[in-house]
Amino acid sequence: MKPGLFLPGGRRARGGYRFFRLTATHVIGRASTGADYWQFISQTSPGNLGTIVDPLPPVVTVGQTVSVYVGLSGGELNDPVYDNYYGTAGTVTSFRAQVPNFRLLDGGSVYPGVNMTGNALPSPLVASSNGSGGSNAPYKAFDGGSGYWESDTSDSEGSAGALTASRYVQVDLGAGVLIFPEGYRIRAPSGLNNGLEGFVLSASVDGAAFDQLDTKAGLNSGWTANTDRDFAL
Repeated sequence: MKPGLFLPGGRRARGGYRFFRLTATHVIGRASTGADYWQFISQTSPGNLGTIVDPLPPVVTVGQTVSVYVGLSGGELNDPVYDNYYGTAGTVTSFRAQVPNFRLLDGGSVYPGVNMTGNALPSPLVASSNGSGGSNAPYKAFDGGSGYWESDTSDSEGSAGALTASRYVQVDLGAGVLIFPEGYRIRAPSGLNNGLEGFVLSASVDGAAFDQLDTKAGLNSGWTANTDRDFAL
């Protein structure tokens, strides 16, 4: 067994893990409050746009059209008089989590070691999810990057919460294949707004009881589109 891979409370699984699950909790396109939210809204307007300090409304719903008021010389929205303010409008959008590539790293080996071509191909690999969007099936997280797995729930601009419902993509390495990964690899999608800002990596021997191996939050930087990023365990 590999040293260092301990579970909470000092436990360590016997023999290694067969099932690995990557659960998306937040995407980069989510912006919680304040000026960050309006980075995703069109701000085209005549004149010199000032600094957006306190946009209204602070929380909106997907598809809602909103107005942004900015001072011509850096005024603030907490000024109750809007006579010298321009208003610009934009539509709130949402972003689903997308994972083009997910692999486990173990002593120089990569798992899965081959690119998948279907949710159960090639055997004995099996990819699954608790919610995939459209044709972006679970196996596409393990197909070498020609496609991507996509969640069927989204994280919207202006929302302080996580994905509407956390979604995972999972791989079963097959009977008799047990590993203690030293790290893992995730590729960012071409549209970084759909990349993972927060996620949980968990593993299981039997596919029923899962141990949490790692958790990340606030990863809204450090990604490059269509590029792998490695994480150590």
